Amino acid sequence: MKYGNTTSFYGNISTQQTVDVYRLTEKLTKSEYYSNESLTYNSTPLGSLTFYPNPVDTVQVIQNGDTTTESAHVRIRLSDTFGQEILDAGTNGNIITNNAAFLNLVNGLYITPSSTVDNTLLSTNEGAVVYYDINSALSTLTVFYRNDLGTEKSYSFLINSESKKFNHFEHNYTNTEIDKQLSGLSHDSTLTYVQAMGGVKTKLIIPNLKNLSAEGKIIINKAELIFNVSDTSLATIPKLVLTGINTESQATFLIDYFEGETYFGGTYNATDKTYTFNIARHLQDLVNSDKTDYGMYLIATNSAISTNRSVINSFKHPSNKIKLNITYSKF
Repeated sequence: MKYGNTTSFYGNISTQQTVDVYRLTEKLTKSEYYSNESLTYNSTPLGSLTFYPNPVDTVQVIQNGDTTTESAHVRIRLSDTFGQEILDAGTNGNIITNNAAFLNLVNGLYITPSSTVDNTLLSTNEGAVVYYDINSALSTLTVFYRNDLGTEKSYSFLINSESKKFNHFEHNYTNTEIDKQLSGLSHDSTLTYVQAMGGVKTKLIIPNLKNLSAEGKIIINKAELIFNVSDTSLATIPKLVLTGINTESQATFLIDYFEGETYFGGTYNATDKTYTFNIARHLQDLVNSDKTDYGMYLIATNSAISTNRSVINSFKHPSNKIKLNITYSKF
């Protein structure tokens, strides 16, 4: 499995990791999977590897007597029995004649850390999440074998954008401020949180917006909603998105979103540690109509392929709280 790039990790890669590979006992039949879903698999691993992640250094590969240098990647040796099963399926009866035939033999692979968020022994600030480029030509399932003459051979089953795959995420917020907030317990109300990997989002309600119309008809020229980041000890989310909320509590695009990124905003400003959104059209629509305002969600973009999180000052923060700056004209 090829690393995404030299910075394809989030956390502390000086902590040793163990990765297990299992054989799926269930086919990936649906066209779309969500990060909270899981598939059944054989409880006996096909292979395991304990290592220190190293997305920087190249790897020397010796194969069939030749030595080549490849980009940084991880190689996990799987069971010889598994490899022999694949070889046997390709001889005589030629069971493996195409992709569909191979998928009837192998449903897929489940690649996972050996520890979970519920049984990990890692201390605070240990461990990391590592990104792999599964669509790379270097990411393969490769069978190494000898023919009848004893000549070393290999065959690689490629993984590409046409291959079905998805990420499964689990979080454990026990005894954290997030857990207290989700449980409605006493907590630090000066902070709020947004996390990728199917993690948490922030719900925002701005009261008394419709009171703006008490001054008569107004035109909102600009409305900047500014979020200040509190903790940058780990990389923040590069880009957030602000959405509306419908009657079913589902996220919906704000009308300002369709004005483009330059207008709408949401990109992290590392200089002043803020995210800024322009929601003038959304607020104008609320002020001018009798629509019910269900609030907004602040959500991580690329949540399925990113691990970053942002700790943000709430409206109760003593100094750099959430701000809404509205510029309007009366007529």
